[in-house]
Amino acid sequence: MCRHIGSLLTDESFGVAMTRAIGRKTLSERWMHGLNITAYLNWFAANMAGAYFGRWITNPDRLGLDYALPAMFIGLIVLQLVHRKSKKIPINVAIIAIVCVILASMASLGSLSIIIAAVVAATMGVFMERWK
Repeated sequence: MCRHIGSLLTDESFGVAMTRAIGRKTLSERWMHGLNITAYLNWFAANMAGAYFGRWITNPDRLGLDYALPAMFIGLIVLQLVHRKSKKIPINVAIIAIVCVILASMASLGSLSIIIAAVVAATMGVFMERWK
């Protein structure tokens, strides 16, 4: 029985865990803690490196570093999609999210567009999973 499997959970470790959980009934508490602790140690090391080396990077936008975080999440999504047997629902959810963000952006909702798209697409994904 896993009582504390979600302690120290981050977005990234959740993505990795969901990929590993495909086709399994459970994930061990030991594996989850190892994943979460590894994620935090990497986060700490990256922050220390950023604090030290950041003074020499005066304009990170010029180097394209602002793309690193979205790229990481895209990678996690692609890994989950590759391991799924049926790709129909995730592709439909992605299309819904894209349409929602475009429509909300056209309505000049700014950053709220992303939140609206995420909520609508996630809700539709839940309904599609239940209706299949």
